[in-house]
Amino acid sequence: MWELVPGKFQNIIDFAISCGNEKFIQELYDELFSNLPNVDIGKIDTFLRIIGTNPVEFRDSCIIQLIEKGNSDIRKLVVDFLYFIYGPKNEFNFIVSYLQLIIRTEPNFDAVLPQNIFSQIGNIKKYENIVDAGLLRSFKRDLIEKLKCTSKLDWYANELLDYSFSDIDTVISFLETRIFDQKKIGYYSTYQGIPHDGLESIGNHIYSLDDYDKLLDSLLLWNQDDNYLVGKSINFVMDSVIGIRNSSSNKLYAEEYIMHKLERGDFYSAVAVSEYLPFEEATIETLINLAKNATTPDKIEKIRTAFLSHVSCGREGIVSIGGNIPPILVAKKNLFQKMYNAFKPGKLRIIISECIEEINAKINKYSKEEYEFLNEKRY
Repeated sequence: MWELVPGKFQNIIDFAISCGNEKFIQELYDELFSNLPNVDIGKIDTFLRIIGTNPVEFRDSCIIQLIEKGNSDIRKLVVDFLYFIYGPKNEFNFIVSYLQLIIRTEPNFDAVLPQNIFSQIGNIKKYENIVDAGLLRSFKRDLIEKLKCTSKLDWYANELLDYSFSDIDTVISFLETRIFDQKKIGYYSTYQGIPHDGLESIGNHIYSLDDYDKLLDSLLLWNQDDNYLVGKSINFVMDSVIGIRNSSSNKLYAEEYIMHKLERGDFYSAVAVSEYLPFEEATIETLINLAKNATTPDKIEKIRTAFLSHVSCGREGIVSIGGNIPPILVAKKNLFQKMYNAFKPGKLRIIISECIEEINAKINKYSKEEYEFLNEKRY
């Protein structure tokens, strides 16, 4: 007759009978754990509720067996129950230890676990002061290593990275692995080394110009690989960090990086980063100072390339209101005009004139297309 009872009601009855009934809990344990991993997930759910509400001596043994002998769905369920079982007694070393074991055991980590583990991180953060420091460092290292191998870094993965990064060196190591794994794996795959919208977590671990220097020096070094996929990944990272400001000076770290490199005579690193710099009123002084350091034909050509890159509207796009000339083109033209006035007659002025001519060509092209569209004959 028991077999005729729907599984949902069997689980409810089992939970009710188990209350204070050690013999029944042992029998249920024997039944379930002798058949792992081929056990109904609902029964595992019920058993985890039972050991979370009853003083079961073999509690820890149960958790370890479920992790090591269970499947992905079972491990996912264990993650969800760890706080329920161990949280009330502030046994957070157990929670972190078992999360670490799950991370090391689960072969399909990126498919099933980031969201569930993220839900536990908030609880761990609140009680980090009572978690063994060495265990916590080890857990974070394992989490980073696992995330290095995931096919895509979604929002949950980004949050886990933000929690796990300890300093800029761990960030750089992670990025290097992801970027060059993308190169090895190639373009036509499900692997995405760096998300197209970058990684917000990086910026949270840049605490000084030294950190920023170290990161950008690494990116520029890797970019010497001259591989399309490497370059594309580096662009995504640069998009994530180019807008970060020094809280003390309120200047963009990228501007401070450029000036720092110029002071040290490293013109080429400075000009490489200048291409990513936002082209706006606040940054043109930095670009002008950079250009004034171009003292050889090769350096002047680098300036030309960098400045022409700011003619493009890139991700900003060209948006027009009411058929008028797009404001972004007008703004860029005005900024280049200010830069033109800052230079004496010579090669730098010629470069700025070329940039202004390019923008004028864009404006004329846009005006012509807009005129043709508005006056198009309709039949």
